[in-house]
Amino acid sequence: MKEIFSRSLNFIKYYYIVAAVLSVYRAILNFIEPVGRVDRPPLLLQGLGLTGFEAEVAFSVVLAVSGLLLPWFYRSRPLRVVHAVSLLFASAYPIPLISFMSAGIVDLSWLSFFWINFVFIFLPASFSSTRGKYQLAGLIYLNLLMQSMFYFLSGLWKFRLNIEAWLSGDFKNMFLCILSNSQPESPLFSAPEVAAAMYWAAAVFTVICFPLTWMMPRYHRWLALGFFLFHFGIFLVLQINFFPHYLLSIGFFYFSPFVTENLKRK
Repeated sequence: MKEIFSRSLNFIKYYYIVAAVLSVYRAILNFIEPVGRVDRPPLLLQGLGLTGFEAEVAFSVVLAVSGLLLPWFYRSRPLRVVHAVSLLFASAYPIPLISFMSAGIVDLSWLSFFWINFVFIFLPASFSSTRGKYQLAGLIYLNLLMQSMFYFLSGLWKFRLNIEAWLSGDFKNMFLCILSNSQPESPLFSAPEVAAAMYWAAAVFTVICFPLTWMMPRYHRWLALGFFLFHFGIFLVLQINFFPHYLLSIGFFYFSPFVTENLKRK
């Protein structure tokens, strides 16, 4: 357990370096291409007399500044709260009351980033006490489970599509439709059977990643490799770049503090 606690602290330091990078990256994206309605801000901010764009820029600045401070002041709970709230306002959810996002849109690339920040609001005030060490390790484990749960739910959806296409006998046309709507120039356009096999492989992996995260933490680094191949395959086939997940899901599982010799079964 001593090794787990030591790695947990290193994990937190790694995460908040990643948070700084992603916060600045998100803020830059908001400056280049605002994510929501420029005519009016969210309902909670309309009393400030700002346009939607001005309010979004303000929260993007807060997001970037708080993110850059976190690698040095991650023990400050008020700073962690400010960072999580600024991310929520800037990009996370399509709720008119609080969000700049258009209704009906969920920015999946940043969804898990917000929830990780929310969970880590409850990091212990002290990492040296026994209670603080267990709380630290528990919150990291919770975030790992939550990350894999997002993939698990995605995998169930993929299985549903696969089974429906198989039952209808329209397997080939389903993957031609997926490819044509995302990447018309894909070399897989002429080989939908290959795309189908990749889609099944993605569905299987995303479904099993949650029980593996939960019951076999010694395999977390193998899951990191699986997440890398999963997202790399999505980029090749569908041209969708989930950049935050390369640092979050892959990094989280590679640096998991639970990959220790002490956890291996005798």
